[in-house]
Amino acid sequence: MSLSIILALAFFSTANVAGERVAPCPATWSLNEESKTCIKAFNDVKISWEKAREFCQSNDGDLVVIQNSHMNDFVQGLLSLKRYWIGSRHNSTTKMMRYLDRGEVTPSYEAWAPRQPNNYRGKQECIEIIRKRGGLWNDRPCSRRNHFVCESRLCSIHVILVGCSTKETTRVFV
Repeated sequence: MSLSIILALAFFSTANVAGERVAPCPATWSLNEESKTCIKAFNDVKISWEKAREFCQSNDGDLVVIQNSHMNDFVQGLLSLKRYWIGSRHNSTTKMMRYLDRGEVTPSYEAWAPRQPNNYRGKQECIEIIRKRGGLWNDRPCSRRNHFVCESRLCSIHVILVGCSTKETTRVFV
């Protein structure tokens, strides 16, 4: 066994998620066992929705996509401040949601705050989750600055040695 493989195996302890051996999330990220993803709420910076998405993608992930109440509760539990961007956009004309992982679809799960989405002044397309409102969602202009939540898939140990993404590069977590 080569020294690099021995060092990699020593560095990455493993967890068993649904019978599959995977590398755990980095220390500052949280494992969501249901979605088999690592999730982190970024509290130290406030940026636009697009910049938040770019940041998440630079960490081999994307903004978190919330598809059910369990995931919404999990994400809400990670929040310590008020507002965070999530990985969905709202089309007020078609009443459809644009999920980063599925395109534009009729939503199967929504957690809108009362009287939301309202597309106030016709400029609210991006979606935020609000901790102080029990994890309910609000539509907001995408240019506004918010904290944000990233999600990255787990890698199998054998994949981590050669890289996690399709570009075969190693993930770097912040």
